[in-house]
Amino acid sequence: MKSFGLYVLLVGLPFLALIGILHIGQRLVPPRSIGGSWELLISSSGSTALLGPCSGLAPAGTSQMRLSQSGPHAEVTLAGNPPIRLALLLSGNSVHATGSSTGKSPSEGCELTLNGEIFGPMGQERMEGRISREDCPECEPMNFTAVRLSGGNAR
Repeated sequence: MKSFGLYVLLVGLPFLALIGILHIGQRLVPPRSIGGSWELLISSSGSTALLGPCSGLAPAGTSQMRLSQSGPHAEVTLAGNPPIRLALLLSGNSVHATGSSTGKSPSEGCELTLNGEIFGPMGQERMEGRISREDCPECEPMNFTAVRLSGGNAR
């Protein structure tokens, strides 16, 4: 009888704890997958908002954006010379990213913020939003649209 009680204690209780954890975890919803390559189109309506220290990011036209995601967090790399890296937080379909670029010299860096919304079904996502410079009050934010490229990390 003592063996049976020990068995219940050492096997039964951990098993019940596992069942409880799995039951609680049923309601967890993973964040949307946004990792991969995106084509970034910056509209010309933002004029010259990011010129100067951030001249690696074109004022208008098409560029590349790469997202490396882990859960609700991601690193955004905007193509440029040098590339611009931002830390992103995903909340539902909303994205908010901040970071600094480094210019050709230490005094040429700038603080950037990206805010946007993601639309469309998995594999056909489109992101729309604004990129702004936090350290430049006179600089206008620039509108952008990003389209996920096929062959991205869609899951």
